[in-house]
Formats: sequence, C-alpha cells, structure tokens
Amino acid sequence: MTVAELVRQPGRESLQRLAPNYLIVPNTTWFDLSGNGITNSLLRMEYTMLKRGYPTFYDMPDEDQELWFRQFAQEFTWESGITEQVKIVFRRKAASHYTKRINEWKQKFDVGEVPKHINPDVWWDLCAHWTKDETKSLSTINSQNRCSGRDGKGMFVHNLGATSLQTRALQLVSF
Repeated sequence: MTVAELVRQPGRESLQRLAPNYLIVPNTTWFDLSGNGITNSLLRMEYTMLKRGYPTFYDMPDEDQELWFRQFAQEFTWESGITEQVKIVFRRKAASHYTKRINEWKQKFDVGEVPKHINPDVWWDLCAHWTKDETKSLSTINSQNRCSGRDGKGMFVHNLGATSLQTRALQLVSF
C-alpha cells in the first residue's frame, strides 16, 4: 500500500491533519508551525528507527527515508492528492532536524560524552565519521564561516526561543 493509499484509509480522523493552506482550513497545521508534534515525531524516529550513523539525512538510503515517511504517515494525515508535496516538505524538515540532532551529538562527542538512548551502532558510525581528517577540516572551515562578522556587527544570534518564525508571526497577528 502506498502512502497516498494509506492516508485515504478510514479511521484516521483523530490524527493531526496537515494542509499547506492551514490559515484558511480549520483544524490543520503545517511543517513551519511549532507545537504540532512534527518535531517530536522526528525525534522518535532519530532514536528508534536510525540504523546507521549517516552524516546527513540525504546520505541515508532511500528505502530508510521512505520508511521514515511511512512512519510519519502513521502519525499525521492529509488529503491524498498532496502526498508528494507533503513528502518533499517532510524530507526538508527531516533533513534539517537530523542535522541539528547530529550537531547536538557531535557536541557531546567533543567533550567525551555519549548521548542517552542512542543506538550504539549509530554512535560508532558517527564517531568514525567525526574522526576522519576530511571531516575535521570541513568542520573547521564551516565553523569559521559561521563565526565570521557581519560587517562589524558580530555573530548573528537567534533569540526567538523554540518558536518558529511562522508561529511567531501568527502570535503577533492575533494580538
């Protein structure tokens, strides 16, 4: 059964509903909003479904990415006609979230800690990746780029907290 067929199955009314035009479709959400459970879903997948330690989400085999999307479709629902759109946006969100998780784990690696509840095979794969000379070199270059000044204004600091820009905009409009 394809994911498009899965989301057409009866009995999915209680699942959180996705719609890109969530502003005009009642009781729906989308990927750019906070507090809708998408991040928690991705977090569960990173800890329970990750088989190997891939440097990026896109290094993960296609069949594993498809398995993650299928799992996502077990937790959320949408009109079957937008399945490809949901899949594209899901992959972007999953890639971004995965990158943040890998960065968090790398920071633990740098201080000699091991993240709680991580699959040991995943951890060893990532440790092997992080100790490669080419990975260290690329990391140094990227770190220098991130810390470069903005015409004397210093490094950019994100201060919105754990709220997406879209959610913050909606909060401001509702006042």
